[in-house]
Amino acid sequence: LDPALGLTAIAIYDYQKNDDDEISFEPDDIITNIEQIDAGWWRGICNGQYGLFPANYVELR
Repeated sequence: LDPALGLTAIAIYDYQKNDDDEISFEPDDIITNIEQIDAGWWRGICNGQYGLFPANYVELR
């Protein structure tokens, strides 16, 4: 794993964003540079998008 990518996770479920500050992803997508904002919502980068996503949809690497 590249330390420059920060905290990294893999998506285990499909998620479609509900708001402009969220990101969408599909299973097996990689989310990088994760900030664990709170227990339910994290922020990170996936497929060139940066935003919030539900923490329980991903698994930390």
